[in-house]
Amino acid sequence: MTEPTLPSAARDDLRLLALLHWLIAALAGFFGLLPVVYLGMALVADIDPFASNLRMAATGRPGAGALALAALLTLFLFACAVGLAVAGRDLARGRRHGFCQAMAFVAMPFVPFGTLLGLWSLAVLARPDVRAVFAGSPPAP
Repeated sequence: MTEPTLPSAARDDLRLLALLHWLIAALAGFFGLLPVVYLGMALVADIDPFASNLRMAATGRPGAGALALAALLTLFLFACAVGLAVAGRDLARGRRHGFCQAMAFVAMPFVPFGTLLGLWSLAVLARPDVRAVFAGSPPAP
């Protein structure tokens, strides 16, 4: 049995969405490196006894809160980047519709491009011809 042919518009939209998801994933990964600078400042505060203005008073250890914040922010942005890249792959293959919708919501906080991508992704994923691509069946005429 031959595979059903996908509608050209649905296939093109999914390919473009996949490409844009990979682009936003790369941007999220890049911006995930920026808290490393903050992490470096916290490490300097931890090591340098003269950097007392960077110390966190609530903890007995200088810069512990800053270390935790930078590490969590970096991990969060890297997790978002990986999720968006996997969603891009799934969009290109026409698999895991619900995961792609969830990642469209995850992309929205990356203003302005992630917001536009998330809204457009949700609009495209709601179309019947695109749903048929994910279901693996030919769309109804």
